[in-house]
Amino acid sequence: LLSVYGYIGLLNEPPQSTHLWRQSDCASIAQNYYQNGMNFFQPEIHNLHADGGTSGYATSECPYLYYTVAGLYKIFGNHPWVYRSVWTLIFIAGAIGLYLFALTLIGNKIASGALALIIISTPVITFYGNSYLPDVPALLFVVIGWALFFRWQVSQKRWQLYLTALFFLLGGLLKITAFMSLFALAGVWFLEIIGLRLGKNSGKVFPMPIRDALPFLVSFVIAAAWYVWAWKYNHEHQTSYFSMRTCPIWDFSECAGCSIADVIHQVKIMWVPHLYSKVAAGIFLAAFTYLLIFIKRANKLLLALTAFTLLGTLAYMALWIGAFFDHDYYFINLYNTPIFLLITAFELAYRQHAKYTSTIIA
Repeated sequence: LLSVYGYIGLLNEPPQSTHLWRQSDCASIAQNYYQNGMNFFQPEIHNLHADGGTSGYATSECPYLYYTVAGLYKIFGNHPWVYRSVWTLIFIAGAIGLYLFALTLIGNKIASGALALIIISTPVITFYGNSYLPDVPALLFVVIGWALFFRWQVSQKRWQLYLTALFFLLGGLLKITAFMSLFALAGVWFLEIIGLRLGKNSGKVFPMPIRDALPFLVSFVIAAAWYVWAWKYNHEHQTSYFSMRTCPIWDFSECAGCSIADVIHQVKIMWVPHLYSKVAAGIFLAAFTYLLIFIKRANKLLLALTAFTLLGTLAYMALWIGAFFDHDYYFINLYNTPIFLLITAFELAYRQHAKYTSTIIA
């Protein structure tokens, strides 16, 4: 599969193709750690844009992956294959995590494998899966977190809950929008606080609400602390090289050099063909239609998470609409909604038609 995706051929290639500039920034942070000392709290790039044009000090996402790559450079040398190997390993782990996430809920290996393949074969995810950008790792860390969360729902082993919070944190530190999953889970937690029961057999998702919420609260506080520090770091070095602000729909004219109609046209012409294949789009539409028809029989927890991630997607698009004109990779962390849509539909179909599906895809 890695060969089909072209990952093996690209393994020792430097940043290239779409969004070469941003990919090069990521590679630059890793190389500067490697060349200029491993001070984690002094990220910089080669572009001398800060401190009046005298330094490259700047940051946005937490650079822990770049720091890891720099550490590996110390062992194996400064080679593109080192960087791409880290991203490729995360891609493989995320694909396995997605498969196990689906398997825990659907209970069928072939259906779960097909679902995972649909998602990881989406053009934009495949393209950036072993690139230099942190967006796919952010998404896949969150997916691994969800796999662990639903294993915890079965086993109630607390280490799985703690690891869920950890992987949500790893995703959120790379892309703040990856925390959409954390807020979706917070929505479920709140619904249970006010009396709704979304767990198996109308039980609780969070048996001990306060204790169960603490790991996620810690994750949120750590991520918030990082982004506050990153903003201060950029301010101290007088740079806005990395954008750390929104471009909301209600203030669009002030932050974008185009109209909303321009963004919609650009997305339609440039990005939509890379977001979903026609086959995948058909599957998503069929899953959505199926859920609308049988919504009362759907898994309540999965349905709630699908709804909350959809609301998160709409909020995300409202807050960063201007970015979609030039950046297809901003769509990557919106794939939580399609993932939950497919898993909810597959789980319902397999449960509702188990007699037939077990014969067809046993």
